[in-house]
Amino acid sequence: MEFTHGTNNLGYHLDAKVVLCQFHAITYWKKH
Repeated sequence: MEFTHGTNNLGYHLDAKVVLCQFHAITYWKKH
């Protein structure tokens, strides 16, 4: 149970980082 919980947290953080990177890339592209 603990292992699954940790894996889910890791996946969530990775997804959040990808979305954040995409967001910054879009805003950067729109500014230039």
